[in-house]
This record gives sequence, C-alpha cells and structure tokens, in this order.
Amino acid sequence: VAALRSGAFNYLLKPCNSAELLECVEKAARRRASEQRRLQAMRLLAEEFQASDELAPPEPPVANVAAEPGRYMQIGNLKLDLFRHTASPGPTPLHMTPIEYTFLRCLAETPGRVYPCAGIVRHTHGYEAEEAEAQALLRAHVRNLRRKLPPDYLVTVRSAGYMLVDPAEVPRGEVMLRAAAEP
Repeated sequence: VAALRSGAFNYLLKPCNSAELLECVEKAARRRASEQRRLQAMRLLAEEFQASDELAPPEPPVANVAAEPGRYMQIGNLKLDLFRHTASPGPTPLHMTPIEYTFLRCLAETPGRVYPCAGIVRHTHGYEAEEAEAQALLRAHVRNLRRKLPPDYLVTVRSAGYMLVDPAEVPRGEVMLRAAAEP
C-alpha cells in the first residue's frame, strides 16, 4: 500500500510466474513512455507560446477613456462612470449595489432638483409605488449611500424626496431654502 501511495501503479504477489512479471514490466514501460511523450508535448507547447509572445506585434495603444463623450457625470468631486456603473468621490470607486448606483445616477441626472421617492423607485426598481411605500423602500438605500458618499451630497427634502447637490457650490442652508421653494 505504501508503494502505491509513492507512485507505483501495480504490485505482484509472491510467488509470481515470469509471464505475469513480464506483462507488468511492459505495462509500466508503456505507461512511462506515454508520460514522457505528454511531458515533451507540454514543453514544446510552452516554448512555442513563449516564442509567439516574443514575436507578437505590440498591442495598439488603448483609447483614452477619459475622452469618451457621455461616459462621465460629475457633481463636485463625485464622478459617475456610466460605462462601468461606478461612482467615486476621489481616486477610489465606491462599493455600491446596483440599486444604490441607479439611485445615485437618477439624482445625478438632475443635480440640485428634488426627485420624488415614487419616481426614484420607478427608476431603480422598475415598478410603481405610492409615495409612503417608496419612502420606506428607499430608507435603507439612503442610509447606505450616506455612509458611502462624502457629507452633504445627498439631501433629504421632507415630504418631497431627495436631491444630489455639490456641497462646495451650494451651502447647506441655501439647499434647504431652495428645496422648500420647489413645487
């Protein structure tokens, strides 16, 4: 048993006849030759692969993704990448759920304007909801987004909805006054 664990593929019991011994030796030789051919083929493939990498023409330069029109939305330092579905307030993207990203994008499309909760639910979840139901449904998403976003980007307008603002452009008090004046 120890020999099998060490790599032997067969064993013979004593006493054995010479025909049985010869058959086992021939099997072992065939198996060894097959393994050697397989290893040689793998070495040749590895060499060809390495040679093809050395001979391959250089890859064309990647297009400047920053220059692609319509790819980004920016509100202050918050940048939304519409192609990758990410948002980043700095060099590192935020980890968001698909609903959180869709919520943020919905508000970013009209920055500084109040978006009603029912409209956000329609946009993020794809179904109609009463305003009270929509507020309850969005509460956890808003809490999670507030943890992830820099302060004062996401503004709650009581009994009206939510809006996304650039806190550097609009002081908090002015945001609340503007929101109160919204119809």
